[in-house]
Amino acid sequence: MKAIIKFVFICSLVCILLIGLTQSGFFEEKSLKADHTTIQSAPDNVELSKSIESSTLIFRDALSNEEIQKYEYTLGEQLANIHNNNYTSIDYKFSTLDTISATSWVQKTTKNLSKNELVEVGYMGKVDRNSEETYQLNFKFEPTNTINGIELTTNFNYSKSIICSGPTGETVAATDIKASHAYFTAAIWGYVKEYTYDVINNRSGKIVGTEKVTAFIRTDIQVYAQNAFANKDGSILIENTAGNKSKTLSYTIDFINGIDQNETTLMCW
Repeated sequence: MKAIIKFVFICSLVCILLIGLTQSGFFEEKSLKADHTTIQSAPDNVELSKSIESSTLIFRDALSNEEIQKYEYTLGEQLANIHNNNYTSIDYKFSTLDTISATSWVQKTTKNLSKNELVEVGYMGKVDRNSEETYQLNFKFEPTNTINGIELTTNFNYSKSIICSGPTGETVAATDIKASHAYFTAAIWGYVKEYTYDVINNRSGKIVGTEKVTAFIRTDIQVYAQNAFANKDGSILIENTAGNKSKTLSYTIDFINGIDQNETTLMCW
């Protein structure tokens, strides 16, 4: 009986804590700013993750755990080499007599600064029925961009040409209306990693400083074809990325602008 009372007491405390966090805005989800300089991760909607099982998924580039580890290591070496190749004659930062010579970066430690999550979604383009277009899939983060408040100090760029085909008689999900066109959208998952380097004076062999670099590590990229129908009044009927529901939006521009602002509810609902 004492064990049961203790268990109920602990559960009550946990519930009170969760309610307090929710009211304080701890779990609040925010959208991407339009200028893309500050990136609040897109709500990591479970339904969007499940879209990999849907016919709307036309392209996926997911890294295995082994590939991610290899990518992390290679990037860490590349970041050191960029410094080591650029600063071979005089020291890049230090000014004392003991350190006026070339320096080298040697990787010391690494740590993840954010969790692996959906970071950004993007709009690629529209393709009419029985048509085909080639669109460029681009995800780009630059130094001083921030992801969930963490400022990046390195570039990230992913670019790939994707052949996108319009509907060929398919209906918009959950309706009997034949799609007039399809919208192509994309999503990227990943996290921010911090690399710490010892700065070594090449002449003396002494550690003369420490440098930290923050980089984005991507883990998954997906592209979807969302079938749609254009109504005469300018509104559009569009299906979700899971290919099992549809809804009507007032204007096409609402969809495009919403995706550009990281509104995943326009992809999954």
